[in-house]
Amino acid sequence: MVSLQIEVGLTTIKSLFLHFGERHCSLRATCVRLRQTLKIVDKIRDLLLSLTFKTDSLRLHKQVDKRTTQTYLHRLKTLCDSQGFNMEKIRLTETVTKGGCAAKLPADDLRAVLGSLKMNSAKELVVGTSTMDDASVWDLGDGRCMVQTLDFFTPIVDDPYNFGAVAAANAISDVYAMGGSPKTAMTILAFPSSTLPLELLKPLMQGAIDKIHEAGACLVGGHSIDDDTLKLGFSVTGFVDKTKVWTNAGLNAGDVLILTKPLGTGTITSGLKSKKASAASIDDALNSMMTLNRVPELLTAFDIKAGTDITGFGLAGHLVQMARASSVTVEVNTAALPFLEGALDLLRAEVLNRAHRTNLRYVEKEVDFGAVAQELKWLTLDPQTSGGIVFAICEKDQAQALAAVKNKFPRSAVIGRVLKESEYRLKLV
Repeated sequence: MVSLQIEVGLTTIKSLFLHFGERHCSLRATCVRLRQTLKIVDKIRDLLLSLTFKTDSLRLHKQVDKRTTQTYLHRLKTLCDSQGFNMEKIRLTETVTKGGCAAKLPADDLRAVLGSLKMNSAKELVVGTSTMDDASVWDLGDGRCMVQTLDFFTPIVDDPYNFGAVAAANAISDVYAMGGSPKTAMTILAFPSSTLPLELLKPLMQGAIDKIHEAGACLVGGHSIDDDTLKLGFSVTGFVDKTKVWTNAGLNAGDVLILTKPLGTGTITSGLKSKKASAASIDDALNSMMTLNRVPELLTAFDIKAGTDITGFGLAGHLVQMARASSVTVEVNTAALPFLEGALDLLRAEVLNRAHRTNLRYVEKEVDFGAVAQELKWLTLDPQTSGGIVFAICEKDQAQALAAVKNKFPRSAVIGRVLKESEYRLKLV
């Protein structure tokens, strides 16, 4: 298999050729992890050019082009398979420089470049781009609204099945964040066929399909391209009762805010790449990211008007967007924030990625960070992938609403309240 990670590494390559009676294996260069297809091909060419395999009957030392590179790697995979060597263990996170929702373009950059564009509208368009909401909402005229969204990203976990499941759960979440139910999904896939084996597509898509089916939706098609790096996502369509739509603009002073999942996927997945995150932290983050945000079905007894899912812009970024759209100020009690195993330790150690800093730049003029501990400040800026939903509930119903979601989301917590509009959009206490 074309494992350009070449996780067989020095030890496994030497073991392989020793197994075949190899008496001498000289490596004058090592494989570095993947960046882009052209760079990868150059590195693999350099690797193969620097290898001299010397046996009684074999001497290989020749210049190769891209096609020959693939052929040699395929032959190496075949040899490994025949002797029980594992070349299948490709660490997907090492094939990209940024993963998950942390790979988003900075929100303030997007606003600066795209803010002047004039967007068409229609009387049926209930929610469009003006409030930076999670999905569009279109009035079908029969008491229902159609919810449409799209999300895709690069690998945030190493296992292809898990990556497929996380990508699907993350894309579907936007429909839940509008109060809706997902019905159909279409695949968006960019696949580096020259650097990853096509066989990897099966577990990748199986993970996604299993998660889509769990949501009660159908995968109905998609589109794929050959690209430099792996990217996977979905365009998802759902429906919601016209009177039950959740939006960014629905906050009212006096409301209480409830968050359904713990924070910290950004720092933990950065710790996964840098090998600083513990196995317990990685497992906790993976379980959280693979959990569908089926929150609306738990809250049918309550009148919910405002909600959003917490993704790449972090808790602070998404709450600022809600506060802007609703013309209010939000106050968050940082001591009440739920967090994943080991997340605060990693944040204290400043295991951060680029999105932490771009999220800070995006909100710093609109947030009063007060005197909160530095790790809690970073926690509110942590870029989430398939993060939880924040929804607003009137104060008298908060206990019952919290109990309703805790059955499926046991770390749900009341994290703050909505205040009248003031100098800042968000206050941390």
